[in-house]
Amino acid sequence: METEQVELEPKQVVVPEKFIESNASAITLKIISAVIVFAGFIAGLELGKGQYNDIDYSVAILYWAPSIIFGALIYGGGELIRLVHEINERLKK
Repeated sequence: METEQVELEPKQVVVPEKFIESNASAITLKIISAVIVFAGFIAGLELGKGQYNDIDYSVAILYWAPSIIFGALIYGGGELIRLVHEINERLKK
C-alpha cells in the first residue's frame, strides 16, 4: 500500500480591525495635534485683532500657519505609530 504525501501551504491569518489593540500613544499624539491646531487658530484670532477689533490677517497667519504645519506633523507621527503597531500585531499572530 502506497501512502501519498500531501504538502500543506502555510495559511495566512487575517486579523479583523476590531481585534487589533488600540495604541494609547498614537491616540494621544492625534489629540495633541488637534489641540495645537485649535489653539493656534484661537491665538491667531485673538492676537491678530487690530485697534478696532478687526482682524489683521498678516498677524493671524503668523500663528495659523505654524500651528497647522506642526499639528499635521504631530498627527503624522501618531499615524506612523499606529501603523507600525498594527503591522507588529499582525506579524505576532
